[in-house]
Amino acid sequence: MTVGANAQIVVGDATAIALADNATIVVQSGAQVKNSALTGNGTYGTGADTIAFRNNSTLTVEQGAAVISGGTEGNAEAVNPEGTGNTIINNGTIQGVHSAAIWFQNTSGSNTVINNATGVIEAPGNVMGASGNGAVDFTNRGQVIGNLVFAGGNDTLRLYTGSSVSGTINGGGGNNLLTLNGTGTDTLPTGITNFQTLQKQDTGTWTVASSMGAMGVTSAEVQQGTLALTGNNTQYTGTMLVDQAGILQGSSQSLPGAITDNGLVQFAQAANGTYAGLISGTGSAEKDGAGTLTLAPTAAGGNTYTGGTVLKQGVLSVSADNALGGTAGGVTFDGGTLQLGSSFDLASTRALSVAAGRRHHRYTGLPVDDRAKRDGYYGLVLQDRLGHVDDRRLAHRPDRRGGARGHARAQRQRRTAYGQRDG
Repeated sequence: MTVGANAQIVVGDATAIALADNATIVVQSGAQVKNSALTGNGTYGTGADTIAFRNNSTLTVEQGAAVISGGTEGNAEAVNPEGTGNTIINNGTIQGVHSAAIWFQNTSGSNTVINNATGVIEAPGNVMGASGNGAVDFTNRGQVIGNLVFAGGNDTLRLYTGSSVSGTINGGGGNNLLTLNGTGTDTLPTGITNFQTLQKQDTGTWTVASSMGAMGVTSAEVQQGTLALTGNNTQYTGTMLVDQAGILQGSSQSLPGAITDNGLVQFAQAANGTYAGLISGTGSAEKDGAGTLTLAPTAAGGNTYTGGTVLKQGVLSVSADNALGGTAGGVTFDGGTLQLGSSFDLASTRALSVAAGRRHHRYTGLPVDDRAKRDGYYGLVLQDRLGHVDDRRLAHRPDRRGGARGHARAQRQRRTAYGQRDG
């Protein structure tokens, strides 16, 4: 069935469109389907809904079109799928003036809602509801005005950058999945509860200010792009996985206490802080921000990530070599400082390197000698916390691509500060 462009179907206390199984309904641009339900039971006896259908049907509302339940009957929704296997694609407006915009009657099975970038789904309270434990797969690229509340099924909510939900988001019962999608940047709204699984997908950046535990999350994964955590996740006990194409960003307080890092963990440490958690996996870690980050893993054996550590800003302080991950992972100086405890013993297999375009200075390095300077070597001067200089120097030589490579074997116990700046 097609409601043509700019056409109108307007009825009173009755269902405006009611179809059975395998229906295809298109409300074209500029068209309107509206009723004004008061007490009617509708075609299926579940309220005088504006549009109702049973199983395996598709409703498409084009941009500029509208489906509106305009009456005062509280259980007469704008769209009411009676069964399962249905898909609602909204590019226009679906609105309940005194009711939910969408209601699912099914008590099992699943239905799908896709609210695209120009779509608006609106209701004075909950925009959506369900009668039982049927699952809903809801994609939001547009606007949801009201609360987004799921029922008892295993639901999925897919949020895209640029979308919005004005009210609270509640996954309801079941085992529910929240995915963060799209390009560009966005911030997850607060007031989200009852989602057990969180996945960051696509290349964009999402910031999550709530604690994951308060959201109900027990399993989190960064598949792609950047997930920036700014809430307090020190008490989070679930899993945290960073895939190869993923970046997990946060501070010592906002990052969870156990991270499987197969991509990149960025410590955005503006203030001083200590991270006592465990980082494992094949990925790398990076120190950003002007503050001092102390890595002090409490787990036996320390951190085991093998992708190396990059110092971009501020100070990274460690008292044991295993805080820097597996011994095969090197340390790269690219603007930051590495501070070593008084009993530090650097692993003989851990390489130290300098990013292209960097030279060492006092918390830096000094040229080893005139010949080394001519050959392009620079040294790292080791200091303790009182500024006492260790006479051992670590040679680095730029490679043909402009980078610098170095290797050191620590034979003394007193090793404390490496640093650098441009120059």
